[in-house]
Amino acid sequence: MSGKLNDAIGDMDIMHLKIIDRKYKQGHTILMMIDSDMIEDKAGYNPKALTTNVHWVVYEGGLNFLEVGDSKFVGFRIYTWGYDPVNQVDENKNPAPLRKVLIREKQRILLESFKSNYYGYIEIY
Repeated sequence: MSGKLNDAIGDMDIMHLKIIDRKYKQGHTILMMIDSDMIEDKAGYNPKALTTNVHWVVYEGGLNFLEVGDSKFVGFRIYTWGYDPVNQVDENKNPAPLRKVLIREKQRILLESFKSNYYGYIEIY
């Protein structure tokens, strides 16, 4: 709930993303807790999904932002267990369904999808 309050008063999650990127560039390993809906570019907050859709991903750089008209997008790379975002293959080596959106610099997601599905990060030295 406090994360949603942060969104209402400011862009704390966007500030976190910029801090994450800076720490990554300094050589730190960053783990982000996200809802898997972020990977599929689905905006919205579902508290019932907290026990099934939330997992840790590894941040891998490439942060960029894009504005097109009224729409705002963000792109960055992640590694998620069981899914290779670079080669678009799942853990069984099957091609990813076309509906999956990869969070990479060239395949951006809506800023709202990031904001509603990002829960925090930890830094590993």
